This record gives sequence, structure tokens and C-alpha cells, in this order.
Amino acid sequence: MQTKNIAVFYHLFIPDVSTTWTWWVDEQMSLLKSTGLADVSTVNMCITLPLGICDEKKDVRYDGLVINYITENYPFVNILNVRGTHEENLFEGQTVSQLYQYCLKNDGYVFYFHNKGMSSYATHIPYCLKDWRHYMQYFNIERWQDCVAKLEEGYDCAGVSWIKREDLAGDIPTEGKRYIGNHFSGNYWWARNDYIRRLPDPLKVEDYVHVPSMMDHFKTYRYAFELWIGDENTKYYSFHQSKTHHYFEQFPREKYVLSDRSIKTPEISVSTLMQEVGSKNFFNWREHIKFAQWIVKRKNPDIIVDLGVDYGYSTFSFGLPKIGKIYGIDSFEGDKHAGERDTYNYVIETQKKLELDHITFIKGYFDEVAKIWDKPIDILHIDGLHTYEAIKNDFDTWSKFLKNGGIILMHDTCVQHADFGVYKFFDEIKLPKLNFKVSHGLGVVTTDTKLLEEIRTEFKETLDERY
Repeated sequence: MQTKNIAVFYHLFIPDVSTTWTWWVDEQMSLLKSTGLADVSTVNMCITLPLGICDEKKDVRYDGLVINYITENYPFVNILNVRGTHEENLFEGQTVSQLYQYCLKNDGYVFYFHNKGMSSYATHIPYCLKDWRHYMQYFNIERWQDCVAKLEEGYDCAGVSWIKREDLAGDIPTEGKRYIGNHFSGNYWWARNDYIRRLPDPLKVEDYVHVPSMMDHFKTYRYAFELWIGDENTKYYSFHQSKTHHYFEQFPREKYVLSDRSIKTPEISVSTLMQEVGSKNFFNWREHIKFAQWIVKRKNPDIIVDLGVDYGYSTFSFGLPKIGKIYGIDSFEGDKHAGERDTYNYVIETQKKLELDHITFIKGYFDEVAKIWDKPIDILHIDGLHTYEAIKNDFDTWSKFLKNGGIILMHDTCVQHADFGVYKFFDEIKLPKLNFKVSHGLGVVTTDTKLLEEIRTEFKETLDERY
């Protein structure tokens, strides 16, 4: 059905030097590929790293790590530019301006989107903004052929939830025009290149935004690049008008897909499922997944034991390589640190979706299960109650089952809140060890010193130098 060139422009904002951004990239780039959009278009990306791109002390360039991750996993992506600490933060204007320059020279259609919610994941994710992102992705990516069809019909742009912002109205002195802030809420949209050519340069904000009104409402230029796409004369097509306030209310898929039986719902990817699981407890183990899978492949274990399942993120992380037998042990009653909740049914249902049949979940207290335990353990992960007495008891009780050269992992070794004693107990351990400083800390204890050196080499940028 494609009759003209299609170019995709994606803005990637990375607020810190964690790896959380990979969740967004994996979800969104995989969706471009699975829907076939990546195969019929050129996919361009611009990256903003406002908090720094270089750790001079460790001689690690974070922009290099980001670029390598994208090029290795998504070779169809063209990275146009990366902006870091010493450059002005143009927000989404960095990418929208690249799209604008492209349209000045090329005919066809463009699709613009970004990693929606990344800048707010600590406060809004995993709830409302995730639903908002999935809502926009459904109409703009899963139904991309419908968007192209509307542009073929002569619409200037297409998307979802077109909003007329009368509250942002005002005169633009340089143009002698009246501006009303019309746009697609959330800033995902398709447009004709010839329509984009009629718009002003997006970096000249004063030419298309009544700045006093915008600054009064938003206090920043950041939102100008959402308001750029439309005015009162734009011929737009909006596939759906959501009446949900996306910052505060969840908007699950079933609320907007039910009436569309012709659109096949794509299979949920492993990365999307794992994002959902991790988000249940605010991604507090998110940056250990790479190590978890690496250590499983490196050790090729027969038995892995995860003490403290909660929503299952760590257990599933160990399970994804599908090596050995994994036991997730939990009372599924919660505790005063994790919160009192029964996650058992959720964990079992998610296990089925992930098709991880080599995992067995045991509902019981650690001490009681230990009384009947009879299997030698290769990898032991301890993440139960975090008082000093509890972690010491779990370590002493379960370490006796460890194989010679086995490995013990302890979560929350960097948390020094009152009543948290993991960091203190970990410091007291007189065995060879090291500590990951990300995602609240993950202590590693093993007599296999060769393995520790391999870990230090492989993961040096995320390790605590004190160990």
C-alpha cells in the first residue's frame, strides 16, 4: 500500500546514567520491527543526555555505551546526533528540527514519536504514562498503514487525541497572526512532508507559539515542540479522542481496541512483559537483569534459588536464559519492607505468559522450606526481609546448601535506611566479594575469585570501587 517514502524520527531522552532507557527503546524499536514499519521506512534517532555523557574518572563515555547498545540491537536505526552536558538542551526540538530539515528536501510522509514517560518514570511510571504511551503506539505504530492512508486522502497530519488549546491563544507579533495551541496530545503524529514545509522552523518558537501563555502554563520551552504541529488551519485526522487525563488515570488497551476487530493484537514481547513486572515494584531491580542473565550463562547452573519473589522480576530475570532449574521461594504475604501483598496469582500468570516452565514457585517461609531442602545450589539470591537479623539468618541458613564455588547474591546492599541491615551484614562478610552500586545495590559473594575478576572486567562501570 505504500506509495511514497516514509521516514521515522524518534527522540530518545536519557535523564540519568542508569539503563532504564533500554526498556523504552526495546519496547518501541521492537514494535517498529514487528509491525513491519521498520522494513518500509528509514528510522532516524536523536539522543539527549542532559546530565552528562562522560565519566572521566572511569574513562567511560556514556554516549558510546548508548550508541553501541542501539547499533548492536537495532541496526536499522540511523543515529543522527547526540547532545550532552555542554550543549543547550533543545528538548524534543532537537529531533523535530531534524525532521523539518528532512522535509524541506524530501517528499513523502514522516512519523514522529519519542520515549514518552522517561522523564517522569520515578513519579508516574508504571501507572498512567505507560498506558498513555501504549495508547499512542497502538494508533500510530500498530495501525501505521491506516495513518498513511489518511495522509494519502489529503489530510495534513494524523494521530490521536487532537486538542484545541484556547487557553494558549495569543497574538504573534512577528507574524501578525492569532495562535491557538492545536496539537496531538502526547506528541506522536504522522504528517505529509509538503505540510511540514508550510510550518515555521520549529526552533524559532516565537514564530508559532504565544510564548507568554505557554510559559504561564508550562514554565518551560519544552512544550513548544508539541504545539508546533498544528494551527487553526490544519487539516488533521484524529483516530480517537480520549477523555482520560493521562497523567492521573490509567487507560488500558481494552478501553480503545474493543471496537476494532480488524486489527490483530500483536503478541506481547518478553521485554514488554518484563517491563510490566519490573514496574510493579518501581523497577527496583531493573539494572541487575543484564548481570543476572550473564551469570546464568557463565555458570550454567543446575539449581538457582531466589529467596524473595514478590512480583517475580528477579526470578524471571534468572529464568530468561532458560538454563537449569529455578526455585522462587516466598510466603507471598509481603513484609514491612516490601509491603503486605499477595502476588502469587500474578506471578503464576506471568510465568505462563513468559513460558518459563523450568521455574518452580514454592509458597512458604524461608526457614520452613530450608528444613526439607535437599538440593545443592549453584546461585542463591537473597531478597527477603531486610533487617540485620533476618538477612544474617537467611545467609547462615541457606549458604550451607551452596556448591563449592557457588555464588550468593544479596539485594539492597546500598540502602542505609533505618531498620535495613543488609549493607551492614554484607560489609561484615569475610569472603571474596564485590558490590553493584545500581538499583539499590547487589552484593556478590563467592570463593571463585576468577569469576569475581571476570565480573569486575565485564561490569566495571556499575561496581562499587570499595570492594
